[in-house]
Amino acid sequence: MKEYNAYTGDRRSVRDVLFLLGIAIALGLGLALVSPALGSALKQSADGDISGTITVAGGNAAGITVELRQRANNGADTLLATTTTDESGVYHFSRQNSAPNDAYYQVKVLGGKGTLAGWYSFPIIYLSGQNFSVPSIEMSDVALLSPKDGAQIGLPSKLIWQARRSGETFRVYVYNAADMGKPILDSGSLGMNSEYALLDGALAPGSYEAVIQVRDAVVGYGVSQSHFRFSVVANTGGAGTNAEPTPELDEGGAIPETQPATAPTAVPAVQPSGQPELDLHLSADKTEVQQGDTIIFRIEITNKGSVIAPDVVVTDQLPGGVTVDVTLAKSSV
Repeated sequence: MKEYNAYTGDRRSVRDVLFLLGIAIALGLGLALVSPALGSALKQSADGDISGTITVAGGNAAGITVELRQRANNGADTLLATTTTDESGVYHFSRQNSAPNDAYYQVKVLGGKGTLAGWYSFPIIYLSGQNFSVPSIEMSDVALLSPKDGAQIGLPSKLIWQARRSGETFRVYVYNAADMGKPILDSGSLGMNSEYALLDGALAPGSYEAVIQVRDAVVGYGVSQSHFRFSVVANTGGAGTNAEPTPELDEGGAIPETQPATAPTAVPAVQPSGQPELDLHLSADKTEVQQGDTIIFRIEITNKGSVIAPDVVVTDQLPGGVTVDVTLAKSSV
């Protein structure tokens, strides 16, 4: 539990302050448990504008479909507007209303040929009349290296892919090929490592598909459109067999060859049962603050689940004019 003293340079109700400290939890496939709010207003204008740029393999991408969505704290998700990127890869949502106190805005990019399946920005705190710039989103798909599509493998083995941009982190979800509704293996955050070990006994003989979640701490998160499709065969007493790396993607794009490495043995072979369940509580000692006032607010997060929640990050987006007195900040952990 953390406690802060915050100083504000303008008049603002504590309800607004607390909303700006809102946390997005578990949005979309594989989203990490807590995500930061994005960006800040660039300037005031009569109409206001939420805008950003989409790239594919570093080049500006025209004709990409982008949605502006409103997601309420109770989970309700509403489509507000749809547009496409222009020849420069830029999209605009003009004349939007302020986000309600119990909801936030989010940009969703829809995938196409050779791109990720989709991308979600982090929550956007928006006030009518502002010009808001969403960080540039890279939509090129994840290049899958090994095993090749449709390969039969023995365990232990590895799923190996090619990293996209510096600083991105990855997570792997493995599904039964006949049921893509719920993953049977979840790697958890792998950091910037671009491989995932399938240890002996982790999967029974059968057919599987796996996808890669890509996450950027500033830009948001997406999931690969390319799938690892492979079959696990029973071992016959020898070392697991892994197919040679695929020479190209399903879409025909060339990728560099990489030989699979030996799987490490220090990682537990069995995933823990259950799942984390985070509960977030925000509170403050005042209902209104004026210029020069001090407000003390608390952020309390509790894991009520049956397993540890790894790599949890809580980020607070403070309103303009509010600063944190770090000398008085304290934590109970």
